[in-house]
Amino acid sequence: WIKLLPNLEAVRNSEYHPLDWFFSGQIYPTHPEWTDAIRALPRRGKVFEVDRQKHIYPLTPLEYMQHLASAKVLPCRPGAQVPETGRVYEALEVGTIPIVSNFPGAEGWKIRYNWPKYWEYLFGEPIPFPVIDSPEQLADAVRETLDGWPENARMIRNWWQDYKQRLTKELREEVVALRGNCAR
Repeated sequence: WIKLLPNLEAVRNSEYHPLDWFFSGQIYPTHPEWTDAIRALPRRGKVFEVDRQKHIYPLTPLEYMQHLASAKVLPCRPGAQVPETGRVYEALEVGTIPIVSNFPGAEGWKIRYNWPKYWEYLFGEPIPFPVIDSPEQLADAVRETLDGWPENARMIRNWWQDYKQRLTKELREEVVALRGNCAR
Protein backbone atom coordinates (compact mmCIF):
# COMPACT_ATOMS: atom_id res chain seq x y z
CA TRP A 1 0.00 0.00 0.00
CA ILE A 2 2.91 2.34 0.61
CA LYS A 3 3.65 2.46 -3.11
CA LEU A 4 0.18 3.93 -3.66
CA LEU A 5 1.45 7.28 -2.37
CA PRO A 6 2.80 9.57 -5.04
CA ASN A 7 6.15 11.13 -4.13
CA LEU A 8 6.83 8.73 -1.27
CA GLU A 9 10.28 10.18 -0.62
CA ALA A 10 8.84 13.69 -0.27
CA VAL A 11 6.10 12.38 2.04
CA ARG A 12 8.64 10.48 4.16
CA ASN A 13 10.90 13.52 4.59
CA SER A 14 8.14 16.06 5.14
CA GLU A 15 7.51 17.54 8.55
CA TYR A 16 4.00 18.51 7.48
CA HIS A 17 1.75 16.07 9.31
CA PRO A 18 -1.46 17.97 10.20
CA LEU A 19 -3.09 15.13 12.16
CA ASP A 20 -1.73 14.49 15.64
CA TRP A 21 -2.55 10.79 15.37
CA PHE A 22 -4.38 8.28 13.24
CA PHE A 23 -5.71 4.73 13.66
CA SER A 24 -7.66 2.49 11.35
CA GLY A 25 -8.36 -1.12 12.17
CA GLN A 26 -10.70 -3.72 13.48
CA ILE A 27 -12.20 -3.25 16.90
CA TYR A 28 -11.79 -6.56 18.68
CA PRO A 29 -14.00 -7.60 21.58
CA THR A 30 -10.93 -9.39 22.96
CA HIS A 31 -8.98 -6.10 23.19
CA PRO A 32 -11.47 -3.65 24.74
CA GLU A 33 -8.75 -1.89 26.72
CA TRP A 34 -6.86 -1.00 23.52
CA THR A 35 -10.06 0.12 21.81
CA ASP A 36 -10.94 2.36 24.75
CA ALA A 37 -7.41 3.79 24.92
CA ILE A 38 -7.37 4.64 21.20
CA ARG A 39 -10.84 6.19 21.25
CA ALA A 40 -9.88 8.34 24.27
CA LEU A 41 -6.71 9.83 22.78
CA PRO A 42 -6.17 13.58 23.25
CA ARG A 43 -5.80 16.33 20.67
CA ARG A 44 -6.61 16.10 17.00
CA GLY A 45 -6.71 12.65 15.48
CA LYS A 46 -8.86 10.24 13.50
CA VAL A 47 -10.18 6.74 14.15
CA PHE A 48 -11.68 4.60 11.41
CA GLU A 49 -13.15 1.34 12.63
CA VAL A 50 -13.23 -1.69 10.36
CA ASP A 51 -15.96 -4.29 10.87
CA ARG A 52 -15.26 -7.32 8.69
CA GLN A 53 -18.41 -9.13 9.81
CA LYS A 54 -20.58 -6.27 8.58
CA HIS A 55 -18.25 -5.63 5.61
CA ILE A 56 -17.57 -2.06 6.72
CA TYR A 57 -14.27 -0.78 5.34
CA PRO A 58 -14.31 3.01 5.77
CA LEU A 59 -11.14 3.69 3.76
CA THR A 60 -9.66 2.59 0.48
CA PRO A 61 -6.00 1.54 0.63
CA LEU A 62 -4.98 4.91 -0.85
CA GLU A 63 -7.09 6.84 1.68
CA TYR A 64 -5.58 4.77 4.50
CA MET A 65 -2.04 5.63 3.37
CA GLN A 66 -2.92 9.31 2.91
CA HIS A 67 -4.30 9.54 6.44
CA LEU A 68 -1.34 7.64 7.85
CA ALA A 69 1.13 9.88 6.02
CA SER A 70 -0.62 12.98 7.37
CA ALA A 71 -0.36 11.85 11.02
CA LYS A 72 2.47 12.52 13.43
CA VAL A 73 1.74 9.40 15.53
CA LEU A 74 0.29 5.96 14.89
CA PRO A 75 -0.81 3.86 17.88
CA CYS A 76 0.15 0.30 16.94
CA ARG A 77 -2.15 -1.98 18.85
CA PRO A 78 -0.32 -5.29 19.36
CA GLY A 79 -1.04 -8.45 17.45
CA ALA A 80 -2.56 -11.39 19.31
CA GLN A 81 0.59 -13.53 19.29
CA VAL A 82 3.43 -11.00 19.04
CA PRO A 83 3.61 -7.27 19.76
CA GLU A 84 4.35 -6.24 16.16
CA THR A 85 1.97 -5.61 13.30
CA GLY A 86 2.46 -4.27 9.79
CA ARG A 87 1.38 -0.83 11.02
CA VAL A 88 4.83 -0.32 12.56
CA TYR A 89 6.57 -0.57 9.20
CA GLU A 90 3.91 1.41 7.34
CA ALA A 91 4.34 4.25 9.84
CA LEU A 92 8.14 4.21 9.64
CA GLU A 93 8.02 4.28 5.83
CA VAL A 94 5.91 7.47 5.70
CA GLY A 95 7.62 9.37 8.52
CA THR A 96 4.90 8.77 11.12
CA ILE A 97 6.05 7.75 14.60
CA PRO A 98 4.73 4.35 15.72
CA ILE A 99 3.91 3.79 19.37
CA VAL A 100 4.25 0.09 20.06
CA SER A 101 3.46 -2.34 22.85
CA ASN A 102 5.97 -4.56 24.61
CA PHE A 103 3.39 -7.33 24.85
CA PRO A 104 1.09 -9.20 22.45
CA GLY A 105 -2.64 -8.70 22.78
CA ALA A 106 -3.62 -12.19 23.92
CA GLU A 107 -3.45 -12.50 27.70
CA GLY A 108 -2.04 -16.03 27.67
CA TRP A 109 1.08 -14.91 25.83
CA LYS A 110 1.78 -12.22 28.44
CA ILE A 111 1.83 -14.90 31.11
CA ARG A 112 3.77 -17.47 29.09
CA TYR A 113 6.58 -15.29 27.77
CA ASN A 114 8.62 -12.41 29.14
CA TRP A 115 8.65 -9.81 26.36
CA PRO A 116 10.26 -6.67 27.83
CA LYS A 117 13.03 -6.60 25.21
CA TYR A 118 10.96 -7.77 22.22
CA TRP A 119 11.70 -4.77 20.00
CA GLU A 120 15.40 -4.69 20.86
CA TYR A 121 15.58 -8.41 20.05
CA LEU A 122 13.69 -7.93 16.77
CA PHE A 123 15.84 -5.05 15.51
CA GLY A 124 19.08 -6.15 17.17
CA GLU A 125 19.47 -2.79 18.91
CA PRO A 126 17.49 -0.37 21.09
CA ILE A 127 14.73 1.34 19.11
CA PRO A 128 14.10 5.10 19.08
CA PHE A 129 10.29 5.07 18.97
CA PRO A 130 8.04 4.80 22.04
CA VAL A 131 7.31 1.43 23.62
CA ILE A 132 4.54 1.02 26.20
CA ASP A 133 3.61 -1.83 28.52
CA SER A 134 -0.15 -1.28 28.61
CA PRO A 135 -2.92 0.63 26.84
CA GLU A 136 -3.25 2.84 29.92
CA GLN A 137 0.12 4.36 28.95
CA LEU A 138 -0.98 5.23 25.40
CA ALA A 139 -2.34 8.75 25.99
CA ASP A 140 0.82 9.83 27.84
CA ALA A 141 3.03 8.29 25.14
CA VAL A 142 1.11 10.15 22.43
CA ARG A 143 1.35 13.42 24.37
CA GLU A 144 5.10 13.04 24.98
CA THR A 145 5.73 12.08 21.36
CA LEU A 146 3.80 15.09 20.09
CA ASP A 147 5.74 17.34 22.50
CA GLY A 148 8.99 16.16 20.88
CA TRP A 149 7.79 16.68 17.30
CA PRO A 150 9.47 17.22 14.77
CA GLU A 151 12.93 16.53 16.24
CA ASN A 152 12.00 13.00 17.31
CA ALA A 153 10.48 12.32 13.87
CA ARG A 154 13.73 13.33 12.16
CA MET A 155 15.79 11.15 14.49
CA ILE A 156 13.48 8.13 14.00
CA ARG A 157 13.39 8.65 10.22
CA ASN A 158 17.21 8.70 10.09
CA TRP A 159 17.44 5.62 12.31
CA TRP A 160 14.96 3.75 10.05
CA GLN A 161 16.85 4.62 6.86
CA ASP A 162 20.16 3.56 8.46
CA TYR A 163 18.60 0.35 9.76
CA LYS A 164 17.28 -0.59 6.30
CA GLN A 165 20.68 0.07 4.73
CA ARG A 166 22.45 -2.06 7.36
CA LEU A 167 19.90 -4.86 6.97
CA THR A 168 20.31 -4.82 3.18
CA LYS A 169 24.09 -5.04 3.54
CA GLU A 170 23.86 -7.88 6.09
CA LEU A 171 21.45 -9.84 3.89
CA ARG A 172 23.69 -9.44 0.84
CA GLU A 173 26.70 -10.62 2.84
CA GLU A 174 24.72 -13.61 4.12
CA VAL A 175 23.65 -14.56 0.59
CA VAL A 176 27.25 -14.34 -0.63
CA ALA A 177 28.39 -16.52 2.26
CA LEU A 178 25.65 -19.07 1.60
CA ARG A 179 26.52 -19.19 -2.08
CA GLY A 180 30.14 -19.84 -1.14
CA ASN A 181 29.15 -22.68 1.16
CA CYS A 182 26.96 -24.25 -1.52
CA ALA A 183 29.78 -24.21 -4.08
CA ARG A 184 32.03 -26.27 -1.82
